[in-house]
Parts: sequence; structure tokens; C-alpha cells
Amino acid sequence: MGIEGHRRPPVENANFDTVTEKVQNLYIGLAEKYLPEKDPLRAQIISFYSDSGRLQSELQNVFSGLTRREIDAQIESAVQKLEDRTFFIEHYQKIFERTNVRNGIQQRTQEDPIATEEEYELGIYKEGLEAQVREACFSLEKKGYKTFESGFREKDGDRDQYIGMYNKEIAIPDSVTAYFAEKGFTLSVIQQDDRTQINIHPERADAVTLAEWKQIWNELAEKLPNVTGEDFNTVKKYSLHTEFRERQDALKRVS
Repeated sequence: MGIEGHRRPPVENANFDTVTEKVQNLYIGLAEKYLPEKDPLRAQIISFYSDSGRLQSELQNVFSGLTRREIDAQIESAVQKLEDRTFFIEHYQKIFERTNVRNGIQQRTQEDPIATEEEYELGIYKEGLEAQVREACFSLEKKGYKTFESGFREKDGDRDQYIGMYNKEIAIPDSVTAYFAEKGFTLSVIQQDDRTQINIHPERADAVTLAEWKQIWNELAEKLPNVTGEDFNTVKKYSLHTEFRERQDALKRVS
């Protein structure tokens, strides 16, 4: 997590005990510097980087074939990015939340595989949605918005979050846009051929926590008007959601 290497045949045997300690000190130190003592994200980062054996194995894989000078250069490059407090916090929120989603789907599939009616309509378990957009997606579904993608943007360092929908026409009332502008967030609607996205951009320089994002998305879902009368039969739907429903149909037949 955080440092990306480029593999090639071994060149020089670096001392990975020293490298591991250097990486641990970097990330644990930044977590302690930037995050309050009882912050769950701080605890997650410290726990992850405190596992010396697992971390060293990962670093040996990531830095395979690099000289110590090259390894130090990559660590220094990471330092320059991660010393930006906002980037550090938001970057690790994204990483750990996506890990939580993967683990949540796996656990749900094993322990309680039958989806609820609401999950079936969305085409995904609730655990498959990032925590900050989870409630909003279900609320929007009830209002007639057919969501199929949501949460963090893929690009590293992109602070925006979004929800993508099959709806062709989405209109955000001016009063809603003004309300969120006062809170420091810019709303925009991005129209594409086969989808519409609602994008939220934070204007402030400080990091936006997951709890704050959750509140913003829930408020937006509450304030958006209901939509009716749109025909989704001809929409090209994501195979991920179609396959989810097909698996659910099969489970119900044998249950």
C-alpha cells in the first residue's frame, strides 16, 4: 500500500530489514502526526505497517531486483506525496474502504448469500458498496434513480466522489446546489451516452473524512426529487449486476 515498485531480475541484495524499518517509521509516523489518537484510520494504518513479517515479504516482492539506491529513491518519491496531509488521509481512506468492501462481499457471500429485495434491484450486496455512499444508493433507488457505480474516483489523488446512474435526465435543483456550495462542495451532472453521473467536488483544502462524505451523500439523496416514467428496458446494463441477479435467481431456485 502506498509504494509501487517495478519488478525485474535481481541486481543487488538489499537489506530488507532496514528497508522495512524505514517504511514502517514513515507510515506509522505520518499516521501519528496527521490523525487523532482515537481515529479508526490511524489505528488501521499503524496495525497494517506494524506487521513486520508481512510487510517485509510485500516489500521484497515490490522492490524485487532494485538496488538500495533505487529503493531509497522510490521511498523518497512516496514521502513527497504523503507529506501532503490531505492526500495522505484521503488516499488511505480509499485504500482501506476498498479493502473493507472486498472483505465484506466475501463474508456476506459465505454467511448470508441470499440478497434482500433492495439488494437484488441494485444488483449488489450492501457490503459491496463503499460505506459513505451505501445508504444514499438505496435511498436513491427508492426515488427512481437506477444507480450502478459509486464512491471514490479511480485516479490517485482525485478528491471527487460520484454516483453513476442509468437515468438519462438528472436535474439537481438550484436550491440543492446552493445548499452544498455553502458547505464547501460543488455538485455537477456529467451526461454521457449511456449514463449520467452526479459528481461532488470538495472545495476546501482539508481532508474530507468518510463520516463527512456519508453525511453529504445522505443529505443529497434526501434532497433530490423523485423521478418517474423513465424506461430502462433498453439500457445496456453492467454484467456485474446482471450476473449478480442471475446467481440470486439460481440460489432461490435451490433454497
